[in-house]
Amino acid sequence: MLLEDVLKEFIFDCKLRKLSDRTIKSYQNNNRAVIRFIKNEYDIVEIEEVNQAVIKSYIKYLMINN
Repeated sequence: MLLEDVLKEFIFDCKLRKLSDRTIKSYQNNNRAVIRFIKNEYDIVEIEEVNQAVIKSYIKYLMINN
């Protein structure tokens, strides 16, 4: 499944749970940042290709750049 499709499903679920628009926007922005990082650094577009090392590298990136 494509990362973008996973994000759409997640946002849909957030709307079903009646989260505030502000919360949904924040979740969307944060998840888009993760997706952008994964695409740029690893050329990954499918959720099945994401592994623990990819997630750890994103956390490291956040630690260094924040």
